[in-house]
Amino acid sequence: MENDILKLGKRDNIRVQLDRLRQEAKSNVFYWKGRDVMQILGYSRWENFQNVIEKAMAACELSGHIVSQQFRETTKPVQGGSGSTQNIQDYFLTRYACFLIAMSGDTTKVEVSEAQTYFAVQTRKQEAGYVLHSGNYYGSSLPKWGGPPGRRQCASHTKRCQTVSA
Repeated sequence: MENDILKLGKRDNIRVQLDRLRQEAKSNVFYWKGRDVMQILGYSRWENFQNVIEKAMAACELSGHIVSQQFRETTKPVQGGSGSTQNIQDYFLTRYACFLIAMSGDTTKVEVSEAQTYFAVQTRKQEAGYVLHSGNYYGSSLPKWGGPPGRRQCASHTKRCQTVSA
């Protein structure tokens, strides 16, 4: 019983952390940083998490999406012990990229299972909240930071492509 309560608290905490770490670009697209997601999913080593990212990128490519639009590579400056700054690899990840990462992760980790549920629910909310256009069910790509469908009026259509209240 006590273990079930701890798991429930951990699950709620994962959702809260994912919501808290979600960022929004100027054009209203949501994204997460890879190293933040790594910690939430219970990975302690970047090398192990990088393997999960690579599997997710392969799935992205096989599904016909442009990988660089979902997984934008970047660097993150960190201060070393000697006071020098070093740039380490990181990613800007769309909701779809995070979903693929969660699906590619170690499902024996409670954190990964919860992230799978979180991103599935968020994707469903996205679908339900917007009139989807052009078959893009995963939100828009990262930079040039085009916003998700419905956040702005589609240039080729009228008001029917605008946001529907959720």
